[in-house]
Amino acid sequence: MKIIDHFNKIRDIPYAIPLSSSDEDCCCNGKVRKLKELLEQEGYRVRYRVCTFCWSDLSIPEEILNLQKDDIATHVYLEVDIDGTWIKVDPTWDAGLGNILPVADWDGKTDTLLAVASIEVYSVEKSAEIMSDCQSEDVAQNRSDIDVGFEIAFNAWLEKNRG
Repeated sequence: MKIIDHFNKIRDIPYAIPLSSSDEDCCCNGKVRKLKELLEQEGYRVRYRVCTFCWSDLSIPEEILNLQKDDIATHVYLEVDIDGTWIKVDPTWDAGLGNILPVADWDGKTDTLLAVASIEVYSVEKSAEIMSDCQSEDVAQNRSDIDVGFEIAFNAWLEKNRG
């Protein structure tokens, strides 16, 4: 199935939080934008879903977690209309991270595993508004309230543990 190939291609882009505006956005935001475009080109209806989560719910080392200012963050995944049912699709963590994070597989028909344990899932309308306000190229620039030290350490930890 072509949609599964698209999912795998985007999922397996090595995840990294962009640290500057010149970095490609390879975190959840950039990956779902790319996958949404590919799936829409195949004729699927696709929408964003934004949720909140706690970084500390992931298996990230304490010394990295201690670098962050706020444990609660937002995450974005997709919902794809498959035969009239909205299916959750999350390409966040690349396959190389399977030994440390929950990597999703997709059969093209049912929900994938989500990359994070959501606390609150925003409405479809609110999710679309958030994604519209947060253009992919702006991700690295809108970090005034986030400790970039956490992001640098997190990216380095992922790279070190990527299989």
